[in-house]
Amino acid sequence: MEKIRVIFISSVRPEPTSAGQIILYRHFCNRPEFYLEVYGFEPTKFSFRMFLRRGLGKMAQFGGIFETFVNCAWMLWKGRWMDKDLPVKVERDQKTIVGTVAHGDGFYAAQRFAKKHGLPLVVFFQ
Repeated sequence: MEKIRVIFISSVRPEPTSAGQIILYRHFCNRPEFYLEVYGFEPTKFSFRMFLRRGLGKMAQFGGIFETFVNCAWMLWKGRWMDKDLPVKVERDQKTIVGTVAHGDGFYAAQRFAKKHGLPLVVFFQ
């Protein structure tokens, strides 16, 4: 049986640690029919987007108007901070889908990626 490549783009990672992450982990990890690639975690290379992402995150911790401002900024940014970490090209000879969760800003990046490469998008609503 040919494996299905799952490109999972989300800030929620499939790990056995918390409720939402456990659900994703049970769907994708240790399953012989899936080859899983996970994208969407925080930027690790020092860059402007890393500085901005962390700075806005710290600003949101103050609460009130700061938290509202940061949430609006995330939605206006529409997950574009993830775009440079995503694969540049996708092999068309392999069964491939793009997966994401319906909250946060990662679904914007997943939607753009799936549309750009002509791949089906699978969204988890929990």
